[in-house]
Amino acid sequence: MKCANCGAEIPDVARFCMSCGKDVPPPKQFTPQSQDDTEVNLPSIMLFMFAFMVFFFALVPMFLGSWIGAAIMGGIGLVLVLAGYGMWRSNKRQVERAKEKAAIKIKCRYCGSLNEPEALRCISCGATL
Repeated sequence: MKCANCGAEIPDVARFCMSCGKDVPPPKQFTPQSQDDTEVNLPSIMLFMFAFMVFFFALVPMFLGSWIGAAIMGGIGLVLVLAGYGMWRSNKRQVERAKEKAAIKIKCRYCGSLNEPEALRCISCGATL
């Protein structure tokens, strides 16, 4: 890495330039996406897969001329799809509520710093919340 001020070669882990003494900005670090955003609801995925199988096998009675059997299997598949969507949507709402609850902070009336909801004292000034 090169110093932005004098152009001297400096190690990647250096906090300041050894040539001119200026501070070196920390390297940009990659922050992976949080696991909550990519949460997979396995039961709803399994229901969708089972519904697809039911829809696929509903073609068999249809080709054999049993339209009633195809309609019944199609109805079962539709119910499974709706149940899977309901489970997926419910899980998504729970994740959103958990994020909102975690985002709530208590502001100190003396110094203004944000504290956790269960904190009894301010993390900055030590005042009672």
